[in-house]
Amino acid sequence: MNGMREHYDIVVVGAGPAALVFLKFLSSRFNVAVFEKLREVGVIEHCTGIVSHRVIDIVGKPALKSILNKFSSLRILTENNIELRIIPSKPVYVLDRVRYVKELFDTVKDKYDFYFATKVESIKVKDNVVKAELSSKANVCSNIIVNAEGAIQRIRKSILGKTVIRPPKVYGVQADCKGKVDNIDEFIVFFSDRFAKEFFGWIVPLNSNKVRIGIGGKNANLSLLNTFIKFVSSRNIVLVKEKIKVFGGLIFRTPPFWKDHYQGVLMLGDAGFHVKPITGGGLYVHSMFAKKLAETLSFKRNELINALNTYEKLTRGLRLKLKIQGAISKTFHELPLKEKENIFRAIGGLGELKEVDYDHHEKLLGTMISKPKLICRLFSKAQFITKNLVYSLKLFFQ
Repeated sequence: MNGMREHYDIVVVGAGPAALVFLKFLSSRFNVAVFEKLREVGVIEHCTGIVSHRVIDIVGKPALKSILNKFSSLRILTENNIELRIIPSKPVYVLDRVRYVKELFDTVKDKYDFYFATKVESIKVKDNVVKAELSSKANVCSNIIVNAEGAIQRIRKSILGKTVIRPPKVYGVQADCKGKVDNIDEFIVFFSDRFAKEFFGWIVPLNSNKVRIGIGGKNANLSLLNTFIKFVSSRNIVLVKEKIKVFGGLIFRTPPFWKDHYQGVLMLGDAGFHVKPITGGGLYVHSMFAKKLAETLSFKRNELINALNTYEKLTRGLRLKLKIQGAISKTFHELPLKEKENIFRAIGGLGELKEVDYDHHEKLLGTMISKPKLICRLFSKAQFITKNLVYSLKLFFQ
């Protein structure tokens, strides 16, 4: 790492997966400073780490080296024993999220200036120059700032204030356990109304004797996770011998806005709501936005602000798909369990749904439209549909 400059082409806030994928694809002709408040990368493990083949294809070796397990199917279960098996069109993987971040860092650590244990306290814009005020009391100027601060969104809020609508978020808590499931080539998603509002759980085998069990919901906590583990164990869905470690964090279910940059500050990753709204998964969406941003800036190196406008235009199609997913997510997660089960029965036919695109959940809307009885049943709940239609319109226009 060189001595800190007074001015950089680009300043990046955070050194998580979104920032590191961006840097991986960015031209090395830029001078870039990256400020990370933690002392090293990969310290905190937030997400479950499930990704499709697309993340492997986009990111390459860092993702490939981080694979823990490969899945050929996903099984949806409910507390009433309704079951739907989903067969993805291509394999799905679970990554070692900590190793993934470290492998990404190794690809870029010698290209740019990294400053660890350094927090960006605030950002100010004046005369087309963006200034980052650091916890070390130093100030660094740049042409643009890429804010990849993560789910905390402190900088985003300081720049934008409150969002147009309050972002739906739930908490996720999970534990890696010594244990076994019947089929390590399949992971399980579990729906129930008995544990918490908008509750869902997951059981992800990491190998033949280790499993990741988690829950998401508005009241998710460690006590509830322990209750869920006992419940699925009592049903012989999983055999748990011992909890090894517990971790978790926020799960966003809000799609990105049409506009991500404001006066030379661009939001990336969780800071930009770059997630799949139905599951809250971010690694694939992060990589899509990060790669496109890096390529656009590299192509328009001398017109960085104009490049941000171009980047937003180039990602409109992806944003639209995620907004459609956001509308589906809001409606689906608020349904009572009985109605969720009706959907599973309707789209699953004989209990199996094949050739499913794991990333593009909006395609399931086409499957639902082909089931008129299901649509009529949902629309019979006029007040529920009206509320979610209004929410969906707000999502679309922001």
